[in-house]
Amino acid sequence: DVSNVMMIWALLLAEQKVVLQAKQPHILTMAAETLHALLFPFSWQHVYIPILPARLLDILQAPVPFLIGVDDQVLGMAEKMAGGGIPDEVVQVDLDRNEVLCGEAQAQAVVLPQKPYAKLYKALLPYCRAPNTEEGTSGNASSAFRMAPPPDVEVAEHSGRSVPLAEMTDEAVAEAIRTVKAAFLRFFVSLMAKYQDIMVVPPSEIKQPSAVDF
Repeated sequence: DVSNVMMIWALLLAEQKVVLQAKQPHILTMAAETLHALLFPFSWQHVYIPILPARLLDILQAPVPFLIGVDDQVLGMAEKMAGGGIPDEVVQVDLDRNEVLCGEAQAQAVVLPQKPYAKLYKALLPYCRAPNTEEGTSGNASSAFRMAPPPDVEVAEHSGRSVPLAEMTDEAVAEAIRTVKAAFLRFFVSLMAKYQDIMVVPPSEIKQPSAVDF
């Protein structure tokens, strides 16, 4: 759903450790590539493995940010590993159940500018799943995510208006892709438009190497 998509994206911007989980490997690849693409014009500079092979399971213990996809078989092996499997500080995204599992402190630390966030939220809404309504999904960390839906978005709009890609024409798919890409790019442009206003530039009388400290 929209909140989960934006929360995962924001966690990647904050360079967190994120593990995607799904039964089907091609779902992992599509999700990882999509999240990777949505960071444009920035790019993920850390460990990136869309489908983790079993022989590389130890990388889940690495003290560096990562975006890794894990299928059911490898996930089962990870849970049986000595040391408790996937560490607590790793954000686990269950793509099949539409759940984001992470610490409450991590979720609450993700705060985006409200106005650009609201515009992005509305732009993505037609293309995302409806939010979880089943009981037993209390592990979904989106409830701890500070960024609430924009106040003028009605509950009815969360009803899953999206049409499956298989039922869309090629033109409709291309238009959807353009709309989503433009929405994320517009968010970054609005965020970075005045970056020079907060830059600290060393005075001209300070020469190298002292100016490097700035």
